[in-house]
Formats: sequence, C-alpha cells, structure tokens
Amino acid sequence: MSNFLGRLRRKKDKEPNGQPSTSSDVNYQNGDAHRDSLSNDHICIPTTRKASLSVPEPSADIGSGSDHEGIQVKQKPQLASSLDRLLTDSSALSYFIQYLDSTDKLNLIKFWMHVEGFKSSFSEEIQAAQELSLRDAKSIYDKYVDDGSTSSLALPRKIKQIVDDNLAMVPLQKSCFNEAQSFVKSLFEYRYFDEFQNSVYYKKHELEVLSDGCSLGDILKVQPLLLSFLEFIKEKEDHDMVQFLLGCESFEANLDLMEDSEALGDAMALYEKYFSMQATNMIDLGGAIRAEIESLICEESGRPNRKAFRTAKTACFFRLHDKYLSDFLKTIFYHNYLSELQSMIDFTVELPRQVRNRKASSSDVASSTDSLTHAFSRHLEVLEKKMNVKDEQQTPTGSPSPSKRSTPRSSRLAEIDEMGRYHALYDDTHSQAPQKPMRIRTTLRKYLDKNSLKEEEIAEEVARTIIRDMQEMVASSDPPNSPTSF
Repeated sequence: MSNFLGRLRRKKDKEPNGQPSTSSDVNYQNGDAHRDSLSNDHICIPTTRKASLSVPEPSADIGSGSDHEGIQVKQKPQLASSLDRLLTDSSALSYFIQYLDSTDKLNLIKFWMHVEGFKSSFSEEIQAAQELSLRDAKSIYDKYVDDGSTSSLALPRKIKQIVDDNLAMVPLQKSCFNEAQSFVKSLFEYRYFDEFQNSVYYKKHELEVLSDGCSLGDILKVQPLLLSFLEFIKEKEDHDMVQFLLGCESFEANLDLMEDSEALGDAMALYEKYFSMQATNMIDLGGAIRAEIESLICEESGRPNRKAFRTAKTACFFRLHDKYLSDFLKTIFYHNYLSELQSMIDFTVELPRQVRNRKASSSDVASSTDSLTHAFSRHLEVLEKKMNVKDEQQTPTGSPSPSKRSTPRSSRLAEIDEMGRYHALYDDTHSQAPQKPMRIRTTLRKYLDKNSLKEEEIAEEVARTIIRDMQEMVASSDPPNSPTSF
C-alpha cells in the first residue's frame, strides 16, 4: 500500500501544480488558447495573467481571527469531488482508506491498489518480470478472489469465473483482473464514495485542501461556499454565468445517459436561456461564440456535440475567476466555512471499531444477515412468552367457547376480524413515526365530504348484514350433532 501511495506522490510531483490532469482540467489548461480566440469578440477577459496568484493575508477584521492564512488562488480544482480523481490523489486516497477501515471494508481498496501495482509492474517482454507478475497474480487471487480467504471480496459467480478463465490463459494478460476491478469500482461509485463524502474523513480532506488553496471549480462543488459566492457577486450577468456553469456541468455529466431528442432538448434549453437573441438571462459573449454553439448543437447526427458549450464555459469561468476569486478568498464567508469544518472535526466522536472474531466466510453480508435473523428470532420468543403469560391471566378456568375456532393467541402477532380487517396484537407504536393531526384535511373532510362519510357507514352496515346472513345460513345447514355452531 505504501509503495502505491509513493508512486502516486512521485507522479504528482512530475505534473504541473502537483495535481494529475483530468477531463475537466483539460478545459482549464486550454484556457489561454481560448483567450486568444476570444480576443476578437467583446468579452471582458484579461489578456495577461497576474504574475503571482498568492492572496494577501486577510485583514484583522476578516476571518474572525482565523489561523487560515496565505490561501492561494488555484486554477484547477483541488478537491477530490469525483471517484476518478479520488483514486489518483494520494492525499485524498489516504482519507478514503481511513473511512473504509472504519467500515471494515479495507479489503476493497487493498485489492484495488494491489491490482494497480500489478499492472504497473507487468511486463510481457522480460521472462523474469513475467514470472514475478504471475506470482503477484496468484497472490492477489488467493487473498481477494478465493472464497476461503478472510479478505475475500465475495465476487459474483460470473465475475469469479471470468477471472479464473483469465488466469488460465497463456501467456498471462495484464487485464486479467479488469472485471473484478470494475465490480469493486462500481461498489465505490454507487455506495462508498457517497458515504465517504458525508463522513468526517472527507471533511478532513476538505479542510486540508481548502486551507492551502481554492479554485472556482472547488467553490462550484461545495454548496455552502457556492451560496456565499453568489451572495458575494453583485452583477446579475455574473450570477447568470454561475448558473450557466452549473447547468452546463449537469448537461455534460448526463449526456451519455440521454436519448438524442432529450439531449437536444436540454442543449437548446441552455442556449435559449443564456445565448439566443431572445434569451431571458442573456450572457453576452459575442456573435462568434453564439454561432459556434448553434453549429455544434445542430449537427447532422441529430445529437448535440459534447463540446457545444466548451468555449462559452471557458469564457465564463475565467471572467468569474479573475474578477471575484481572489477577493472572495479573503472574505469572512470563506474563513468562517473553514472554521466550521474545523469545529465539525473537533466535535465529531469517532467510536472505536468493534473487534470481530469471525470465521473465514465468503461474504460479510451473509454473516450480518444471520445475526439479524437470530436477533429477530429471539425477539419473537420473548414476545410469545409475554403473550402466553397474559393469556393465562385473562383466560377463565372453564372450557373455551365453542364459537371460537381461532388458534391460541400467543402464537400469533396479528388477527383478522369478522370484517376482514387487520389488527396487530402487539404494541407497534414505537415503529411508527409520530404524525401531527392534519387539521385542514380533517376540517375539509368534515364539511365537504359528508356524502362520502355517509356512504362509508352504509357500506359497512351492508357488509355486516351480509356476513350475518351468511353465518345464519351456515348455522342452519349444520347437522344437529355438530360440535360447533355459529
């Protein structure tokens, strides 16, 4: 694990600004090129950048005495706001490892990191390296794929069979664990990453990153900072730019999941709201950008191009970045948020993880299910004992009435009355959320639904009459020596 984190850190040191490039970072890196192309239009974007991006120390009345000083303006996002960025950021990954360890799912990230190390050292040309890769693959299989291992991932049977077939191939392929790795990544994406973002470990990552520097991309991802940033902005057109950036990000994130007609409709909605001649929230970036958006939206394929709003997005980003970010990082809003993060971390009680002496099993889910089943069975046993005692106290010494054919009450949790209605035989008020009486609905029902209430009463009386007639018919048809009668 330490070797893998070390490789990530060395990779970060080789890259500019100490951060790996992502798909969203490419747009920011190409910003200067877009500035040149935008200079022919009437767009208020500076043609030169400031030599130093360091923010001056906040004045005495800003930040309420906060210790967070020297916060730098960053051009690229610093927070691990996506899973792909998290898995390539050694600092954020260390907090994710701590979170998974606290949930007893450390084997998932260990498997991911071991497979990444296996891929980075894999070689097909050198015989010695290939033998080493084969031993590494066997070690990974025995530890994480084999059902008998204590660190087993409990892979689905189909994926496990694919891994078995891949390892049986000669020569061994670098992609032999790809299916298992995709399965683990899906677990990260659809469950653990969201939980991690709501945990104290992500707050620690947030505090560490934002205390050093912040970009406009980070502000757009953090809702409290975004709301404060919108309050800080004075001009309406700049407010519209922020809304456009958020809408554009949502459009690009969901584009692959939409049909052609739906994608075209969303693209046209953004265009008509912000860039058309009849736009309700006009963002004036010039005729050239408007023509580019129109041509990339209305392509021959009938599907809008993913890069339809890239130039407009870059122009809005740099205008907001250069106009507001440096001053915003010196405001009390930003420093109060850092103080709130620190307070949340300080006052969060991290309970010690329970030590579990469990047998080697293929799935943690199975063990948890067994424990729940056992606990529910014990609850039923206690409940039945209590009901038996209650029945013994209430049942008379004489023989039971022949008109009652029901089973002993102690063995049931509910009953159906003569009208077919369900009634619980235990107190379930603790499992129901308290509901406030809806006075408006009660009043309206009282004064406006009199006919409905009367119909309900008549229907219930008719049902009782029908049931009574059926009971009399059955009683009259029983033979004289029948032991039961109604």
